[in-house]
Amino acid sequence: MDEKEMIPFQSSPVRPIFEKFSSARDVSLVYGDPIEMQGRTIIPVARIRYSVGAGAGGGYEREDKDAESPGFEEFEGGHGEGAGGSFSVKPIGIYDVTAEKTVYRPIVPIELIVMLPLMMTGLGFLMASSQNKSKGGKHKKRMQAGKRCEKKGKGKKMKGMGHSG
Repeated sequence: MDEKEMIPFQSSPVRPIFEKFSSARDVSLVYGDPIEMQGRTIIPVARIRYSVGAGAGGGYEREDKDAESPGFEEFEGGHGEGAGGSFSVKPIGIYDVTAEKTVYRPIVPIELIVMLPLMMTGLGFLMASSQNKSKGGKHKKRMQAGKRCEKKGKGKKMKGMGHSG
């Protein structure tokens, strides 16, 4: 089998894309340069994640071109390249720089602000539910005792029990 000559990555048309992608991996790509105003400098801070991948292929012709031979597949000469990637930037805070001090101020995600009270409410309901299940026997006995009193009284009026006559 003859293999065709592979194109080296240095001359690949995909290379400039990777170079641009990897050189622009700082916060200024998304948020711009630090902001200076009223004697302070605000520097954005972000979590940046990126991944890239590439592949190249080639083609060859089989020496055995007999369509009757086992495992025969028809190949034509060729070459292919592909690349892909993802880029994610998430703001996590700012540095507030003044002549006196530098302070980091984290950004609290909106998901946390919304989800935390909901999770705490759900946890409260679960805890209350589990306590009611563990005390279920006592509660049931009280209800049965109330029914017995009602049967013994045979419909007599009881003061303070909310019965109307």
